[in-house]
Amino acid sequence: PLAKGWYNLRAMNNYFNFDAKWGGELRKKEVNTKFYVETKGNSQVTLKIANGKYLGIENAIKNGVRVKAVDRPYLWNIYSENNADIYSLRPSTNTRMVVNASEEKNSDGTHIILWTYTDFNAPNNAEFRFIPVKQP
Repeated sequence: PLAKGWYNLRAMNNYFNFDAKWGGELRKKEVNTKFYVETKGNSQVTLKIANGKYLGIENAIKNGVRVKAVDRPYLWNIYSENNADIYSLRPSTNTRMVVNASEEKNSDGTHIILWTYTDFNAPNNAEFRFIPVKQP
């Protein structure tokens, strides 16, 4: 299982960050967003950002909705993809959806969204490497 602590998240050789409106996107920055993994048991976690916000969903869960920084803890189901440091994330209330890089792109500015994917072996654009980092 993933240990609690601070991590950068990387997908397809780019980093999970936020735009000016707190929407999730891939973008390599000088300092990438750090997420604090809080383990909740049963392969569930919350991902807290240094500013006190959490990675979550603001609107209805549906294809194409962006993940965002939200004000309250949001519960994710986390699944190992390589028995090491790569995981997929699914909303705890709908595990038929997976967090992924839109259109399988990895360029800066690519939106991070939810999409229906029922196979629990996630595609490459839905696999996030959790890279341990120092506390911000």
